[in-house]
Amino acid sequence: MANINDFKLLGLKCNTYFQAMNNNFKFKVNEGIDQERLGFYFFTLDNLFGISEPGDLVQFITDTEFNKLMEGNAHDDCGIDAVFIDEESKNINLFNFKYRSKYSVDSKQSLNDVITSSKYINAIYSSDVSELAGKPKLFAEQIKELYDSKEVWKTKLYIVSNDSKPVDVNDKHIKNLTQGYDIEIIPVSLEELNGFMSIRPEPINSTLILPNDALMSYSENTLATARSYIARLKSSELIRITCDDEKLREKYDLEDYDKLKSVKLDYAVLFDNVRGFVIKSKYNDNIYKSLEEHPEKFFMYNNGITIVAEKIEAEPVNGQTQMKLSMSNFQVLNGGQTLRTIHNFNEDNERNIQDYLSKSEVLVRIFQIKRDSGEVNKIAEYTNSQNTISPPDLKSLNEKQLELENFLKEKGINYIRKSGDLGKSDRKYAFSISMVKFGQLLYSLKGYPEKAISVKQSIFGKKYNEVFPDDRSYLDDAFNIIKDYMDIKKIYEDTSYESLDIKHYYMIYLDAKYPEISRIDKVDLIEKFILDYQVEKETTDVRKMTQTRFKDELIDKIESELA
Repeated sequence: MANINDFKLLGLKCNTYFQAMNNNFKFKVNEGIDQERLGFYFFTLDNLFGISEPGDLVQFITDTEFNKLMEGNAHDDCGIDAVFIDEESKNINLFNFKYRSKYSVDSKQSLNDVITSSKYINAIYSSDVSELAGKPKLFAEQIKELYDSKEVWKTKLYIVSNDSKPVDVNDKHIKNLTQGYDIEIIPVSLEELNGFMSIRPEPINSTLILPNDALMSYSENTLATARSYIARLKSSELIRITCDDEKLREKYDLEDYDKLKSVKLDYAVLFDNVRGFVIKSKYNDNIYKSLEEHPEKFFMYNNGITIVAEKIEAEPVNGQTQMKLSMSNFQVLNGGQTLRTIHNFNEDNERNIQDYLSKSEVLVRIFQIKRDSGEVNKIAEYTNSQNTISPPDLKSLNEKQLELENFLKEKGINYIRKSGDLGKSDRKYAFSISMVKFGQLLYSLKGYPEKAISVKQSIFGKKYNEVFPDDRSYLDDAFNIIKDYMDIKKIYEDTSYESLDIKHYYMIYLDAKYPEISRIDKVDLIEKFILDYQVEKETTDVRKMTQTRFKDELIDKIESELA
């Protein structure tokens, strides 16, 4: 369970997020808890969904007090503090936030917060949004349109707070809500939030002993001095070498498993893991179930774990019947969900370490690598190639992205490759942009602004080398592309038109195609064409602009006016 130090660290993290956002918006709030509360929104949305750019973050927040600060209005949020509609995964994500100023080991998320949020949900389901106004109403109308479409959309309500304990999702009132509205309730309390909070750790070291028949060594060639290993490791030993007790990590001859029943996972071992922290996953449930029901078959049912270490020392012991392995500065690159679930299983019952985990085994690959060789990035990508990890997460450690980050840093731009990575807090950046956003800008420049929103996964999947070619032709233009994008957003914000991502993508595309037309004239052209564009059924501007016909007819109109 998370403790008071985790509570304090979260406050520091939220304050860091606030300061980063405040560079753009200059919020007039008191120092301390008020700043942390605003930063809490940004911290959560970034780490759950990778929404890291200031302009994107603020447009999803519907909270009454927040929008009073931002826009001077105080529209009732009806219990929903943020809305994020994920077009790609067809998920409608609703949020109820609560940020506590004081820590209590017994504090628990309130059932009333869930019930309060039902007011907003009921307005959508009843098709009566007349009492809503401002951003809450705009999102409600958009959600209603999605429900009325032929597409299948899933709705999730996140109850997010820094309380020590989550709300009970098995409560009858919550079950009535989930069944009546076909909505999934996902509690996110301090324990889950703790999984987001990672800083570059001090080197993690550990030692273990394995029988020879549970270990196989490997080297790239017969002359190589560095050796790697494939091991069959007890789950209880995996608990020990990744726990938060430094002395136990080195206690390779531990026989009293009771000493492990209260240890926690040291999240520092997952710093380089590309997979984000999954709040609730069927894969976690399956891992948990197999540990409980078939511990002796866990080795067969699980894909295992990949560890990389800066140094591995191997020493035969006990008449050369066993091998002693000492790992220095190691990280778990693949199998983070397995590792978390094993630790969670251990924490749920003090008997689990003896009754189940000591009887189950895990396949563990241990590679010795040089951190500056690029091998960490390749291993992280290639061993995490399951469908459950998003392509952007896989590419976050790709050498092209690392190169972009370093290049843009020198230009004063914070290039955000991974969720939660805001750059050095003591450094001032002119702009911040996410890796995903930059990929969408490059794809728009290639002539596909209408698809930039819907093919985010493909940009970092099958289209990756097309968008980020090996010749690095995008590198020299990167700074100007980002600056143009920021200038375009500013132009839209200074007009009465609605500022939308897809409009920015069209502007980037048209800017490169028609430099002779001023930006404000291009903005007016786009907005007029949106109004004139004919569709069979009334729909949103975004859905109009995602049609290839829209782009083609817009280009025809511009060409005819230039002729």
